[in-house]
Amino acid sequence: MAVNDLILNLDNNISNYTVDNIVFIPNRIEIVFARRPKRQLKNGYYTGTTYNVEKGKWKLNADRNFIDTFLNGKNEFDTEEEAYKAYLDCKRKQITKRTEEYCGKMEKHVFDILTNLTVEQVEKLITY
Repeated sequence: MAVNDLILNLDNNISNYTVDNIVFIPNRIEIVFARRPKRQLKNGYYTGTTYNVEKGKWKLNADRNFIDTFLNGKNEFDTEEEAYKAYLDCKRKQITKRTEEYCGKMEKHVFDILTNLTVEQVEKLITY
């Protein structure tokens, strides 16, 4: 399912699937929506998280720039769930930031959807 289909169907309304509802989503935004399993197959951790055995803390499995930009450098969490929620919130912020670069260049209703996503909606869009 393409990202634009998912965005239009966040409310699970099948009537959104019409030719008239095809929308443009720039690739720079669409790549943020790379879909992954909710739990990583290799280690069973939530996607986007990892465990630091030495510190006994959970952290985001992301590059330093991503963490500095969206978490103000904070990358230690007491629980896996806290780290996962932080990962989803970072993705939400990343989607909003990239979408704002296209203000006035995409359909307003799509812009509004992308800049007002909840963490729960982001989870639905990026995991399976």
